[in-house]
Amino acid sequence: AARSNDRITIRDAVPTDQIVDTINEYDIGIMMTPPLNLNYLYMCPNKYWEIIQARLCTAFYPYPPVKRFTELYQTGFTSDDFSIDSMAESLNSLSATQIEKFKSNNHSNAYELSAEVQKKKIKEVITNLAG
Repeated sequence: AARSNDRITIRDAVPTDQIVDTINEYDIGIMMTPPLNLNYLYMCPNKYWEIIQARLCTAFYPYPPVKRFTELYQTGFTSDDFSIDSMAESLNSLSATQIEKFKSNNHSNAYELSAEVQKKKIKEVITNLAG
């Protein structure tokens, strides 16, 4: 069905190191994996960070860690619940101005949310725990 819809393009897979550059041409990155178990519910997937580094608006189901980062850094939004209807309602309520603001916020926060900075933070926590 998707292949026959002219509004949908299914792209060929790209190597991991090319994801950010490839998706940068879009406006919104969406992830809607149902929380089938506790691991899925409490995930903060790589896809979230790739979308931020690509400077897109994030649109995710309300996984608690993602919701926390999304609200703290204003990267985009999380739907009210884990339903397709909730995500559709959230997407339909967005204005072009809001999308551009989220993309701008991600540009401003991309370095702070980069692996380079986060590795330093993790190392500091481990060092402090080791005493």
